[in-house]
Amino acid sequence: MGERTFFVLVQAAQEKEAARRILRELPRAKLARRAKGKVVFSFAGDVSELAKLSWAQGLYILAAHFDDVGRDRAAVDVLAAQVAQADIEQALGVWAKLAGMAAPDSFSLEVTRAGLHGFSSFDVERAVTGLVARKRGWKPVAEGAALVMRVEIYSDEALLSVKLPVGNKDEGGRMKDEGGRRDSGGAAALCCLILAAAMSVGARGQAEQKAVCAMCGREVDGTQPVTVADFGQGTTLRYDNLACALKDMALRMATSLAEATCPVSLKVLKVIRTGIKWTADPPTARFMLLKEGMFAFASQKEFIQFLARNADAAKQRPKPLTLRQALAVIGKPPPRASPR
Repeated sequence: MGERTFFVLVQAAQEKEAARRILRELPRAKLARRAKGKVVFSFAGDVSELAKLSWAQGLYILAAHFDDVGRDRAAVDVLAAQVAQADIEQALGVWAKLAGMAAPDSFSLEVTRAGLHGFSSFDVERAVTGLVARKRGWKPVAEGAALVMRVEIYSDEALLSVKLPVGNKDEGGRMKDEGGRRDSGGAAALCCLILAAAMSVGARGQAEQKAVCAMCGREVDGTQPVTVADFGQGTTLRYDNLACALKDMALRMATSLAEATCPVSLKVLKVIRTGIKWTADPPTARFMLLKEGMFAFASQKEFIQFLARNADAAKQRPKPLTLRQALAVIGKPPPRASPR
């Protein structure tokens, strides 16, 4: 097998150990990028060796990269056509060797999205699933699919990946549902993974572009990067975490919208400012302040689940904050009316 680009999904704060294990178990692997929750690497060894990575929450092979997809509603049809027509035979070949099947008879689709778009992740899932099913003849299923494809969208670019069957399987050789990793409702892909993988897949030899936080100037490489639309200026900005985003919104954005992905449920959480009024969507949102920054969760239950999975965060003993409390913590006087 020629050199290909892969990535594994792991729990947040486990990336460094995951990178070490990849290099230890696959000596011919080359690390391309380590981001929160993901490790990107290239590998040119025997396909069977990839089975050593069954400990990961998911192992994927990059199949295609699409430029200039667009952000309006019409981009959904453009992306669906690109995915359906993409040459993914090499990725399917790797999948077939690990699956022990000549070709899949069923498939499911994971969709993640970062940035502001005129469409939802569900719109993409529905359009792509329909076209792929008609072109390939594979049956779309919600669970127990022989093949899992993953579409990651960042701004107007997209990546297509194929999940490799190296984890737990059922008696029919199909991947078991891992509970919580599939996103059919609008999760966001990490910017750093998108850029690193796109460079590797494109093999253009260009220097890797890095997203920089609009508030603190650091490279966006956090557990929960944030996108903010400033409607007053007509601009979209990127931030390393919610603390930076909320500070900037409080200082100079009277009408703005922040979007971030919850690290456990993968739901898209929104914070909206219209003048002195701040609201959170969903209203049950809770915020966590760590030394690494501020992070958001769709509910207090998800807040607790995150702490149970992340010992480093739990050691800091953070308290679940409402939006009102979160704004007060970062130095903004609490608004008169905020969801609790």
